Amino acid sequence: MMSINFWLESVIDAFVKACAEGRDWRPDCEAAAAAINSDTPVRVLKQKDLGPVKGLDYSRQHIARLVDEKRFPKPFQLPTSLERDPEGNPRARGVRGKKTTKKSSREAEANP
Repeated sequence: MMSINFWLESVIDAFVKACAEGRDWRPDCEAAAAAINSDTPVRVLKQKDLGPVKGLDYSRQHIARLVDEKRFPKPFQLPTSLERDPEGNPRARGVRGKKTTKKSSREAEANP
């Protein structure tokens, strides 16, 4: 299953404005992300919203390539439902602890 990428609208706005002005977008995006506090409602955009809402009609593959090249703001993912590990600490669903291998019945008979 593929995780869904999200961006804060204020970060995308800062990116678009800085690019339009020919400036480096990184300081503006960092400032926009830092300005968010728990009292202020924020709008979150999905990849499919970038085109119709902000005019960034890029494929998800192209956006991933730009993020890897540090030419587009990095997205964030929401955590999946949390499970507890054996010690009681939360962990994301699908993340398993240390992998153990079970011996097949033939191996168990050969190596008791």
